[in-house]
Amino acid sequence: MDTKDVLLLKRLTPDQLIERFLQLKNVYDKEAKEFEEYKTTSQEMEQMMEREIEYAQREAKSTAAKLHQLRLEAEKAQVTQLRAEQDSNRVRIRELEQKNDDLERHERNNQQEVADLERKVNEMTEKLTLLENELAEKQTTAEEMYRLREEMRVPDRPLLMVGPLRAERTEHTPDEPPYGFYSKHQRTTSIASSVEANEKSNGVSYVNGLCKDSGKQNSQVLPSLLPSSGTDGRSFANCVNRIVKELMVKVDRLENILTGSNLFGLGWNEYPTNIYNRFEKDGGQQSGLPYETPRSRVERETSGVVAQSE
Repeated sequence: MDTKDVLLLKRLTPDQLIERFLQLKNVYDKEAKEFEEYKTTSQEMEQMMEREIEYAQREAKSTAAKLHQLRLEAEKAQVTQLRAEQDSNRVRIRELEQKNDDLERHERNNQQEVADLERKVNEMTEKLTLLENELAEKQTTAEEMYRLREEMRVPDRPLLMVGPLRAERTEHTPDEPPYGFYSKHQRTTSIASSVEANEKSNGVSYVNGLCKDSGKQNSQVLPSLLPSSGTDGRSFANCVNRIVKELMVKVDRLENILTGSNLFGLGWNEYPTNIYNRFEKDGGQQSGLPYETPRSRVERETSGVVAQSE
């Protein structure tokens, strides 16, 4: 007790002390009764909590057992599913391996086919190159022959009597092929005799026979240049004959070139008619008539001029 409580008790009277004692006793009894009740209730609560704990423990054990069982079942199901997937994957892997083998075999076959095709393409390319070269050579040869043929035609030039000129240049020109030699010689002799007779009578060569395609300018200029007689006419005729002689020399050169090419590809029997027929097949005159040499053309037209003058 405290000092204040002791001093307070000393000041009280006995009656007050008894009354105070009874009051404190009642309080003590009340508190003891409440403590007993609390103790009883706490014991009951403890027992109830123990029972709940035991129930919870049992529930936890059963739940743990169920969980373990469920885990086992889930693991078993998962293992079963994984085994099924593994089996299906093995089957799929086997099929993929077979397909891979098939694809590799097809790839090898395709590579072999590609190699064969490349080899064939190379062969065809070589053949095409050879054919292109051959075609280019043929085109070059055709162009050269066409150029020579065009040079041999000698368009837009006057047709003169060339018998004396041919007689003058027989010593300087090479021999012609034997085909048609005598017929040409006879024609040349007859044309030369007629030319000499006309030149003696008129004093000038005939230059009236012109090509059909000589043009308007030549048709206007030539008549004014042609004298009727005298020294001027002879000089003009000599000049024209010299020009014609040069042209005939060129014609002979072209015929010699054709003769040389004929020796490699044709026989003498085919020269000169058949080779000009070949020119006609390769795109010559559109009229369809056989091609005639410039020499025969000049001789034919000059013979016509001589016939007209007679």
